[in-house]
Amino acid sequence: MPEDRATLSPMSTMVQPSPLKIDVRRYLRMAEAGVFDADEWGNPVRVELIEGEILEMPPPNPPHCSAVGELNRLLIDAIPRERAIVWCQSPVVLSRFTAPQPDFVVLPPHAHRFREKLPQPADIWLAIEVADGSLAYDRGRKGGLYARSGIAEYWLLDVSGRALEIRRQPGKDGYASVRRAAVGERVAPAALPDCPVDWAAVFA
Repeated sequence: MPEDRATLSPMSTMVQPSPLKIDVRRYLRMAEAGVFDADEWGNPVRVELIEGEILEMPPPNPPHCSAVGELNRLLIDAIPRERAIVWCQSPVVLSRFTAPQPDFVVLPPHAHRFREKLPQPADIWLAIEVADGSLAYDRGRKGGLYARSGIAEYWLLDVSGRALEIRRQPGKDGYASVRRAAVGERVAPAALPDCPVDWAAVFA
């Protein structure tokens, strides 16, 4: 029997399924409900919300964990608590659909600001990622997000290469200033020029 096209809605052949973009509010409610607490084997799940997608991050390996621990100590030693907050592996909100978890951010010394509200780009003086297997991702997509969000400074600690990349002057096409710290150079955040960090001590 021939199809009766007159009975079909003109829109019936035009509707296509599309991915569901998760916004930050829904993502945080899911986290509070324990959706990401553990996988089926009981291992902690590390996730980030990136442009509406929930991405599962690979579990950190021993070199990454060691570097994060050492850099945490060095940052706290270099930056007095009355000058800034060192925020470690906690989410920040870059946009309605993006809430990554940088390994570190350096924030103004007003802890009360962040008791009810996560840091946003205007709050962030410096973002730092410690990269081992994730180097290309942290340089590319992650770095682009930080730049387009207007985060003033981004450091990328390359664990396997034992190097620190410093990015400044953010814009829609990335960071205009990108350089590697010299071996033995102590590097200070632009917002805290008198607080140099002995980054290479991570690998001592």
